[in-house]
Amino acid sequence: MQTREKILKSLMELEHWTEALAYCRLTIPFYQRAYPAVHPLLGLQYYTCGKLEWYLGDTEEAVKSLSKAADVLRITHGTNTLFMKDLLMKLEEARAEASYKLSSKG
Repeated sequence: MQTREKILKSLMELEHWTEALAYCRLTIPFYQRAYPAVHPLLGLQYYTCGKLEWYLGDTEEAVKSLSKAADVLRITHGTNTLFMKDLLMKLEEARAEASYKLSSKG
């Protein structure tokens, strides 16, 4: 496992969620330069950011990240895997929550 993945994994194991999210966000530009636009590691990094954003209550950003993850991973993983079904379900839940938050502000 490469160092940047070890750092992120360690932060998450220590439940340092805010730091893990900040680090995850910092790694995205590196992944974008290092890998093609449709690469599983880039998709998984978006997925990790999206889960952390949602966990920390930033639902709108979570929807953006999970959408990017789904766009990449549906190509690399297909749509019939349990992993993708779980991701798409999380994305729909996050969208519903974001929509609810928006409607309750008005």
